[in-house]
Amino acid sequence: MVYNSLMSRIIRYRHEDESRLLRICGQCLKEGGLVILPTDTVYGLAARVDQPEAVARIFRIKGRDTAKALVAVVSDAAEAAGLVIPTERSRLLRLARFWPGPLTVVAEAAPLEWVEWVAPGSTRLGIRVPDHPFLLQVLTEHGPLAMTSANLSGERAPSIFEEIPDALLKEVELAVDQGKAGSGRPSTVALLGKDGITLLREGDISREELERALRGEEEGLR
Repeated sequence: MVYNSLMSRIIRYRHEDESRLLRICGQCLKEGGLVILPTDTVYGLAARVDQPEAVARIFRIKGRDTAKALVAVVSDAAEAAGLVIPTERSRLLRLARFWPGPLTVVAEAAPLEWVEWVAPGSTRLGIRVPDHPFLLQVLTEHGPLAMTSANLSGERAPSIFEEIPDALLKEVELAVDQGKAGSGRPSTVALLGKDGITLLREGDISREELERALRGEEEGLR
């Protein structure tokens, strides 16, 4: 059941109110609500991964094709490693030198029930550890979260709160306004395959850096 008393509530982020805001976010997510949160890249639209109806609402209100999976956002590399099959964990952790940061790694998912609604029809899962202090606190206490950019499908992802469409704000239970959230550049998306790295979306982290990291070369450190 959605936490109705938070319907369409917008709260301005202030550092001194962080503990209170963290509690509000946690309660909303626990009750199956959708929350718009700032990240290190753009604003994100999130739900808890264990809330299938909330995750389905993300696809619906964005007008997003379910063939385009959501990303599982987690608090650290160790948690990320637990979301993939055992044979992929060591390679995933080699790429974890870029976390927290603007890197989404797509890998074969562990047999977790919620993968079927976060990434419908796929055995792979996109995983990220964002470099945003408040979001990391939310993830530590209430994650993992299913997340995507806070825009309507096909439109530009917003890095400034005012760029979030009203049509989306009307559909969520809570939105955290931090003004300008992040860099404005979406994360690098890399597929971890049998033959190495396939770059699915270019970002601040290059394919060359990822390949060096996967080989264990110190040169890949940022």
